[in-house]
Amino acid sequence: MLKIAQMTIGFKPEIVKSLMCVLTAILFAGNTTIASNLDDSCTLDENHAVAVLLGVGIKDLSSALTSYTITRAPTSKRDLDLETMPILLSSI
Repeated sequence: MLKIAQMTIGFKPEIVKSLMCVLTAILFAGNTTIASNLDDSCTLDENHAVAVLLGVGIKDLSSALTSYTITRAPTSKRDLDLETMPILLSSI
């Protein structure tokens, strides 16, 4: 039904396909498990479906979801831990 509506208002087929992939990836991402490690970092379960739907590698997806970068002089990258993740998510 959503696909038909998008086609009716003039979305090109490749745009509809891309939107469906992103929506499906979001739904699959809801089933992703994030586990705490002994060194206060966290890891993502290997959810290959999300990576494939988004067109990224599993390592890139894991890095994107479990670390963040603060841009300043100099740029630094920190791993997320289970304590800082809720704080960052609440600011979105």
